[in-house]
Amino acid sequence: MSSLVANKYRKGTGTNISFPTLPNLTVQPRRIDLFQKQYAHDVLMLEYKADSSLWTDNLHTGVPVQFIWKQDTFVKNWIGYVSSISKAVSPDRLNTMKVLCVSGSFPLKERATRVFLETTIPEAVRTIAAEYGFTFIGENNDQKFSQLTIAGSSYWDWIQEQAKRIGYGVLIDGMNFMFRPLDKLIDQGFSSTAVLSLGNASIPFNTQYLDRTLDQFIVMSGDNVEDTTEFRAVKNVGGVDPVSAAEYLSSESPDTVGTNIREDVSSVLFSEYRTDRVINDAVSAKSASAGAAQMARFNLPAAVKCQGDPRIRPFGTVYISGTGNVTDGFWVVRESHHMFHQVGDYIMELKIATDGLGDTSETPFRTRPDTNIGTVNLDEALKNNGVPSLFFDLGSVVLSSRQAVVKQGAQGFTKTPTKWRAVGA
Repeated sequence: MSSLVANKYRKGTGTNISFPTLPNLTVQPRRIDLFQKQYAHDVLMLEYKADSSLWTDNLHTGVPVQFIWKQDTFVKNWIGYVSSISKAVSPDRLNTMKVLCVSGSFPLKERATRVFLETTIPEAVRTIAAEYGFTFIGENNDQKFSQLTIAGSSYWDWIQEQAKRIGYGVLIDGMNFMFRPLDKLIDQGFSSTAVLSLGNASIPFNTQYLDRTLDQFIVMSGDNVEDTTEFRAVKNVGGVDPVSAAEYLSSESPDTVGTNIREDVSSVLFSEYRTDRVINDAVSAKSASAGAAQMARFNLPAAVKCQGDPRIRPFGTVYISGTGNVTDGFWVVRESHHMFHQVGDYIMELKIATDGLGDTSETPFRTRPDTNIGTVNLDEALKNNGVPSLFFDLGSVVLSSRQAVVKQGAQGFTKTPTKWRAVGA
C-alpha cells in the first residue's frame, strides 16, 4: 500500500507521446486526455497547437501510438491505435489539431458471425483474445453452453455482453486481456491502491509546493439509489424446460454475492424479474440470477476531482480519506478521466461507487493503507503467471507488420497493417 499522505506535488508528472512507426513525429501535444470506463474502450485525445500536412498525410486509422507518463517512482505505459485526426481551419490566431486514439482493444471492433460449440464463456473469450494477440488472464466459469453465437455484433460488444451476463469484468492493460469475476478483478489492485486525502481543506490548491490529493468529493447517499448501473434489487430468474415442462427458478441478492466492500451494505428494497434470457435448465437460472446480482452490487455513487495518479483505472480501487467516517474507505472506480497539460499539471475526474457506507470490510488483502508496508497477494501473483496486472511492461509487447513499411504514409489498417501483439502470441 502507499502511505497515507495528505499532500503531494501536483506538477510533478512527465509525459511522452510517440508513434513507433513514424519516428519523425516528435512534437508533443499541449493537452492529453485519457478516458477510461468500465466495459468500454480506452480513448486517448491529443490536442496540438497547430496542424501540419506532415501529420495529416501520415497519420491514418490504425497507426500505433504509445503514451508514457511518470509520477514520482510510478511509470505507466499505454498503447493503442490512431482512430482519427481532426484540425480546425480558420483565420483565428491559434488553430488546433486533435488526434483521437483507441486502446489495444481497437481491433476487436471487427464484426463477425461465428459459433462456439460446447464451451464456456471465458473459454470463448480466451479464443478470441488469442486470435488478436492478447495475453489472456482469467478464470473459467461453471456453466457450459452447447453453442454460443455471435450474430453480426463486434467482438468487443459481444464480450462485454457476455461478461455482464455472468458477473465478470473486462480490463485491457497493454496487451493483457483480463476477464475475471468482479471480486478477483477488484482484489488484484488493492496492494497498490491510491490514497485520495482531503488534507487541509482550508488551503486553496496550487498555493503551496505540496497540494492535497483530493479536491472535491460528492456522494449520493441512499438505500435505493437509481443510478446508471443495474437496478439494485433481488434478481429473480425463471424458465421452463421445453421437453419436460419443468419450471426452473433462481433468486440472488446483490448484498449476498461476492465480498462486500463495506460492513453496512446498502439495503435491497425491491425484487426484479428478469425475462431477457432464455432459461431452460437449473444451472442457467442460477448463473443468470447470480450474474445479474453481481452487476447490481455497487450502486452508491460518488464523483471525485483529485490529483492524478497512474494507479487509478476502472475496476481498481481508491482509498478516500478526510471526508467523514461514513464515506472514508475503499471505493471502486467506474470511470476515470486523466488530464495532462504541457506545463506538468496532472489532475483527474472520477466516477466511483461502493456497496454501502461506514467502515470498510477488511480482509487479508483489503487492509487500510496506513503504512508504507504493503501486502502482496501471492495467490494472485502465481495465478497471473508473472504478468503484471496493473503496469504492463513494454518489453512484453511487440509490433508486427504483414509487410515492410517502405513509405511512412502507407500505414494503417487499410494500408500496411501493423498490430500490437503480446510477445509469443
